[in-house]
Amino acid sequence: MPQQGSDLRRLTLAELRSAVHADVRHRIVAELDKDLTKHPVRDIEKHLRDAV
Repeated sequence: MPQQGSDLRRLTLAELRSAVHADVRHRIVAELDKDLTKHPVRDIEKHLRDAV
């Protein structure tokens, strides 16, 4: 069973995806399904580089 926090994060991502204008959606090159809130900037940068 998924943790409650991950369920909330997915709901938020789903809401964000539906709210984003089509012009913006066409410019998105990658998505990270990770919570990087408390990670150091260097770790976030690495995750972003690895995603594209």
